[in-house]
Amino acid sequence: MIEIIKDLKILDAAQKSFVTGSIEGKMMRDTSYTIVFNKYNTNAEQFDSSLRSYARNPKILAQLMDEVGKKINRY
Repeated sequence: MIEIIKDLKILDAAQKSFVTGSIEGKMMRDTSYTIVFNKYNTNAEQFDSSLRSYARNPKILAQLMDEVGKKINRY
């Protein structure tokens, strides 16, 4: 889960540097997310379900996001 979120956060940051219309930006984001989900053999529904499970326990979610931040900083 940490790696998936890390990759999605990096994609989001990179895509913000592109100036595109809202439709193009959404299409690019959706395609990029699909590529990441495929990389980790999951899909948006499974990812969302897992994220909701973590969100039920804020301490665990905070630890997860802290690890994501550390990995992004090393990246």
